[in-house]
Amino acid sequence: MTIGATIRHGFFLGLLFCVILTPGLIGAQSSAFREPQRYWKPPKPIKSADFGHGLGQSMDVRIVPSWMQKNEDVSYNNAFDLLSKQQYSDAIIEFDKIIRQNIRYGDAYYGRGLAYAQEGKYDLAIADFTHYLELDKRDGDTYCNRGLAQVLKGQYALGLADFNKALELNPNDFLALYLRGFTQFKLAHPNEAQADYNKAYRLNPEFIGEASQGKAELDTYPLALQGKAPARAGMAASSQEGVKHKQLALAAAQKGDFDAALAEFTKALEADPKDMEAYNNRGSIYTLKGRYEQALADLNRALELNNLYVKAYYNRALAYFYKGNYDGAIADLNKVIEFNPKDAEAYNNRGLAHDQKKNYAKAIEDFTMALLLNPKLADAYFNRAVTCEHRGMSDEARESYAAFLRYASPEANEQIEQAKSKLGRR
Repeated sequence: MTIGATIRHGFFLGLLFCVILTPGLIGAQSSAFREPQRYWKPPKPIKSADFGHGLGQSMDVRIVPSWMQKNEDVSYNNAFDLLSKQQYSDAIIEFDKIIRQNIRYGDAYYGRGLAYAQEGKYDLAIADFTHYLELDKRDGDTYCNRGLAQVLKGQYALGLADFNKALELNPNDFLALYLRGFTQFKLAHPNEAQADYNKAYRLNPEFIGEASQGKAELDTYPLALQGKAPARAGMAASSQEGVKHKQLALAAAQKGDFDAALAEFTKALEADPKDMEAYNNRGSIYTLKGRYEQALADLNRALELNNLYVKAYYNRALAYFYKGNYDGAIADLNKVIEFNPKDAEAYNNRGLAHDQKKNYAKAIEDFTMALLLNPKLADAYFNRAVTCEHRGMSDEARESYAAFLRYASPEANEQIEQAKSKLGRR
């Protein structure tokens, strides 16, 4: 659950609340993992008409007008849309057209590979993922997808090699760890499988919690049936009482009753003093109420219990930001990005921290990266427009304000009026 918070000229996205897990993550009668079927990395983002495809050698942003957008990019967006709508055969036809026009258009191979994979045509998917990797050997998502296609064909050794490469490129890729753990078990490597499972859980306890309840669309994972599933790393099993109070706390937070939420999270921690999720969530509430020292104490405790807890780094960055400790915010957002290099909101937030330090070039670079990852992230357009103004880049600022107005939510009234004013609109 995400509860947003606004700051000065932009939007610091994100107080992140955790999903409540039921007590006793995995027992001898429950299923932890099931056979992977549709755990594919997502397609590459659609191409934006507002910016070029790279940051270039300088920190300055180079705005590309819409009339300069490549024809292939327009076609890619059409194919991407079909893929998103699960119209895989039609998407394959569109990706074919792009590849015939430009045989080095890597994202089209990647997208077509995903479409083939969803249709169960794993040999064709593997061929396309391989072609993509010939163009970009450092794309961990593609290694992960090719590995999954290999596994679904029963080629476990080849799949393992691809997951190893994906994790070499990004050691904290939860999905690659999760899938490698399954593959290790299939290869009769139970110790290695359990080690991957442990780390995957520490990185994403919510997902594993869903898998343990049979909600993650996986077939039964034998380690759990043998009673060998790992204990919950860094945290004690929550009591029924603690779970009840966390559920009440989240319900109160959703209604905006933060005092009640604080009281319920405190009761949850009395029931389970090692519940990292309750510390993270209570710390987030303290931040919303402006009680930053208490927020930091809770978030520090969550990270003591699990130093791979990404949401706690994200929320601690927010507390640091509001407290005026921009270096602390940047350091924690660096960790978030290390865990997930494709987190557009983390780049946006780090850009705001750089802006507060008057590191405008770095701020613009981060806002631009956020937009490359998510071309419809309105907040990043607005934030970059203001930072461009700080640097005297008036043309670029106007382009960003215009893009912001295309994607802005109606609730952003103040920012919409500011953007219209800058553009001379009413």
